[in-house]
Amino acid sequence: MASVRVFLSYAHDSPEHSADVRTLWTLLRERGIDARLDLPAAERRTDWPAWMRRQIDRADFVLVIASPEYRRTADGLAERHERRGVRFEAMELVEELYRDHESGTRKIVPVVLPGRTRDDVPRFLRPYSTTYVEVGELSGVGVERLLRLLTDQPSVVGVELGEPPAFGPRLPVATPVPGTPVPGTPTAAPRRVWVGAGLAAAVAAGAWVYAAVIAPDVDGSKAPGSGVPVVIRFEAPVDGEPLASADRAVGTVTGPPGVRLWAVEETADERFHPRGRCAVKETRWECPAFTPRTPVGGKFEYHVVAVDDAADEALSRVGPRGLLRLPVVTADRFMDDVINAG
Repeated sequence: MASVRVFLSYAHDSPEHSADVRTLWTLLRERGIDARLDLPAAERRTDWPAWMRRQIDRADFVLVIASPEYRRTADGLAERHERRGVRFEAMELVEELYRDHESGTRKIVPVVLPGRTRDDVPRFLRPYSTTYVEVGELSGVGVERLLRLLTDQPSVVGVELGEPPAFGPRLPVATPVPGTPVPGTPTAAPRRVWVGAGLAAAVAAGAWVYAAVIAPDVDGSKAPGSGVPVVIRFEAPVDGEPLASADRAVGTVTGPPGVRLWAVEETADERFHPRGRCAVKETRWECPAFTPRTPVGGKFEYHVVAVDDAADEALSRVGPRGLLRLPVVTADRFMDDVINAG
């Protein structure tokens, strides 16, 4: 990994401030950062404007060490004969920002040493609206945040984006069809709940209603993954009320603890509209509205199905307006068991 080159731009406010900058320079170099400042160059005859421009151009980062004198000079408040080096470096840095603001903002990093505040950052670096790095103490621990920035090793990294959850309605909602009164309107007739004694009456009422198991690898007569038979009983309509007029279906189920049921509507091409997860309490279940969306041969197929984990997740994800193709395993023996149980 190539070393990161850094230039320290600072003002000689006082011997104490200069000593702090030198300590920072030493800490960075000891930790693999190719930090540069003016002290070695001052030991020989130097063309300072050329040297400063070269340091800024070649640096990966320029650390502007905040201090009252640096801000006063960069803000144009110093006399013309004062702090020519700081004035020249500040002008070059302003040029960097003006030429490419995004790149310049990444490259030029204000640094606040112990005893200083953001108010010592020169105004052209926008101390209140952009990021600066505060060095709490001149030690290995104190420069960790600065080192992380220079070496692109953030302490906080992003979390992988997951899938948003899908929530069904808390209460079953009926979907009106042409010719069906809408609940809540003055002309709406009372809607019925399926009650009664058997599955055969539901079939006779004009709907294909049956139990199935959605799962790719189990027999239709077993709860997914359990090996325990599931028997789902539908209760018949009151007074011959058509199936499409019921706003929910009710019945009983026997099977393993925790069995999950869904109400789905099958389309002509063997795909499913999820109508909603059924509420199961002990041996009783209640499912959302029967109202059809997709005619199948002049009728519609409404299923109450037991599901495995994968099918439960898939049905939740697509929601009531989606279509889903799932493996459906049914068995004549299972159908016979359900009808006979009814």
